[in-house]
Amino acid sequence: MTTAQITSERIDDIPLLIRWLLDMHIDQIIDVVLGMPHGNLQGLSYGQLAVVFVAYILTECNHFLSPVRDWVAKHQHVLTQALGCPLRATDFTDERLEDLLDAVGRDAVGEALETQLGQHLIRAYALPTDTARIDTTTVSVYHQPDKSTLVDYGQSKDHRPDLRQFKEVLSTLDPVGTPLCSATVCF
Repeated sequence: MTTAQITSERIDDIPLLIRWLLDMHIDQIIDVVLGMPHGNLQGLSYGQLAVVFVAYILTECNHFLSPVRDWVAKHQHVLTQALGCPLRATDFTDERLEDLLDAVGRDAVGEALETQLGQHLIRAYALPTDTARIDTTTVSVYHQPDKSTLVDYGQSKDHRPDLRQFKEVLSTLDPVGTPLCSATVCF
């Protein structure tokens, strides 16, 4: 009779973060700009390494290089499944991460990455500009009077002259309702 060995691994937000980063093509764009690591460095590409490192930073709220290797070891199964390729123990050494950061940190490379990412992620749309609207409303507040207050009494639409108020202004682009700007006016 054999006994089953069960291991558990916390996945937290790792699959979601990796999926978003892969959907944004972060790995592909970094690999196009940086190319593949030199022949002595086998394993993950710079793009795949960057995706896991960004997921680590966001999950752990930590940007230090030394704990990444242990973190990857704790999450080996989920990272392998999320990336779709096996991870090696040597993929996330301090030296590999330092090589990635040195490569990304060069001015020309950083500008090329920003350009490629911007062209892929940012979309611009032509919006109709024939009609814009400005709407205002007053907001009444319970406010302790003092001599330096900005909020004062005024003509209340709520028929509450005992409350201090301010006016909120919002301009939108019609017919889509896209907000253009807003302002708070104290009187």
